[in-house]
Amino acid sequence: MANIEEIYLTDYNFKEDYSISNGDIDLISGLEKIKEGLFRRLITKKGSMAYRPQYGVGIEQYRNAPATLSQRRKLANEVNENFKRDPHVKKIKYLEIQYEDDTPETMVIILNVELIGLGEQTIKFIPFGE
Repeated sequence: MANIEEIYLTDYNFKEDYSISNGDIDLISGLEKIKEGLFRRLITKKGSMAYRPQYGVGIEQYRNAPATLSQRRKLANEVNENFKRDPHVKKIKYLEIQYEDDTPETMVIILNVELIGLGEQTIKFIPFGE
């Protein structure tokens, strides 16, 4: 049976910039690589990729939107639909969008997903900082 690095391969560790340690670019694999890929889906504006027009949630558009129930439902639906398209995601079991003080800047996205090769995982995203 293949190990997780063989299934998900390896990628560069990229947040705001590439991470460097020991004079070389850090690499990630496994769960961290999947989290980074899902975060890229979250921040990419839908329609910005010519050959993948449905890729991306465009979380930035929700930054200044009111934190109403309808906005939360719209965002949850968008996240759910987009993350289901990821080849590593087998099933989304739970998705919740929380706000600490009803402002979009304090948004936290929590999801419980079943990942191929990794089983059930709880992932938390704080799209506008931490």
